[in-house]
Amino acid sequence: MTRTFAGQSRGRQSADPSAPCHRACARCSDFPAAFSLVEMMIAIVILGLGLVMVATVFPVAWGRARELSEHSIEKSIVDGAHATLQSLLRPTGVEIVLPFNEVRLNSGGLAGDLFFDPTIPPDPDVGSDERHLAVLAYSDTRVHALHLTNMLANPGSVPGGDSPVAEEPWKVERLFQLVNGVFWNQRYPDPKFPRKLGPDFDLGDNKSGSAFYYPQVEIRERVHPPLDSQPPDTAPEEVRNAWRDKLFGRRFCWAVLHRLQSPVGPQAPISTPVSPAESSAIAAEAATAMGYTRTFDTYYVTLRRPQSTNRYARQDTALNGLPNPDDRATVVAPKARTPDDDVMFPVAWRVQVQFPTSLASSAPGSPNPPTGVPTEVLVPPKDMRGNEADRAMLVGMFPTGTQFVDEVNGLVYRVTKRRITKAVGDEASLTLDREVLLDDIDDGQEWGNHALEEDEWLRTVWVFPPPVDRSAGGNVPVFEGSSPVVGMQVRTLTLVPSS
Repeated sequence: MTRTFAGQSRGRQSADPSAPCHRACARCSDFPAAFSLVEMMIAIVILGLGLVMVATVFPVAWGRARELSEHSIEKSIVDGAHATLQSLLRPTGVEIVLPFNEVRLNSGGLAGDLFFDPTIPPDPDVGSDERHLAVLAYSDTRVHALHLTNMLANPGSVPGGDSPVAEEPWKVERLFQLVNGVFWNQRYPDPKFPRKLGPDFDLGDNKSGSAFYYPQVEIRERVHPPLDSQPPDTAPEEVRNAWRDKLFGRRFCWAVLHRLQSPVGPQAPISTPVSPAESSAIAAEAATAMGYTRTFDTYYVTLRRPQSTNRYARQDTALNGLPNPDDRATVVAPKARTPDDDVMFPVAWRVQVQFPTSLASSAPGSPNPPTGVPTEVLVPPKDMRGNEADRAMLVGMFPTGTQFVDEVNGLVYRVTKRRITKAVGDEASLTLDREVLLDDIDDGQEWGNHALEEDEWLRTVWVFPPPVDRSAGGNVPVFEGSSPVVGMQVRTLTLVPSS
């Protein structure tokens, strides 16, 4: 009799296909065991993190693509603007207009250049002791804005609003106070042919006699890509509307700031009255300097207009709101023009910011050496009077990323951070892209332990504010959005006198 063990019996039973255990194992081999809830949750988290990482790639790629596109546009704009100015501008002189033998300033001048008219005097009423009056404006090395045209943001707001309008930056610069008084009386351009110049320096129908105070470049040439000439009013309405739509669709344009590298000719006389010998010497030096070649640092500013509905406020030219270049110790509150004067493309403002009253110096042995910490400037200046809206308007001009230019020394600064220091938003501290040293803005004082003078820590700068929101009404604009400046390139522009 053969004995059967339990293990042997179980082994024989497992070999039977009909056995329950074998059927269960077969099902396990065909259908793997399911994931647990914890495993599913971990997988979902990993998948979500991956999707988030992939999603962040798209805006970065879009931003890089936009930067690359704007870089290409900026290079094209700067090259075109530089070529335009080289072909258009010449050192300011005089020309004889035939058939009347009328002497006028020629075209192509730049603010800051020497303006000299050798026909003034002699004049029977002046005499030979005032020959220095032939110098209509002495040269300077401050930063000025090129006079260009723009378009009103609301063409129907005023008659002729669909025609180009002058930006008139020379009014913002108070250049009319720097130009010799001869501009304002009938001795210019020729006592035999009186042609009094009004406060706008309008030369009437002689559009070529522009000098710095007449627009040098039309808006159609400033936009990118440029447009053909604007159709005349006699053209069919659909033609004029088509041209206007093309202009409204442009997103980029350019502006120019410029600075004479070194003075040309005589400097403004300090003594009053001027002696006969000094008067003759000034006139002789100016006459010789008119043949000199001028070299300018030219700031080509590429501007972006993100939306077709954007509008940009212009600075009011009222004297009490304009900094005086000869009195940088006085704080003024800038004002804006009325909403009807808003334009389509960004324009430059001339305002004040306050630097710290004590800065580091790079001079050897200085007790206050550089720290490498970026400088912070205050806007508006602490002594600026005005209501909260006026002060907040100035704060709104300087969002993060803003680039502005010091009027005196031509240095370019960029705002890396704007920190609002008051709850009402009418004061802000701007962190610059580098440390500003005493050597950068000092006007010749010894470095030592001294603090900056009042006319040194208060700086007048050129800035292009963001678009404005006029929905709240009133004449105090609210600047919103980012800075319209895409880039700012500095090149050397050499103006050679015409042969």
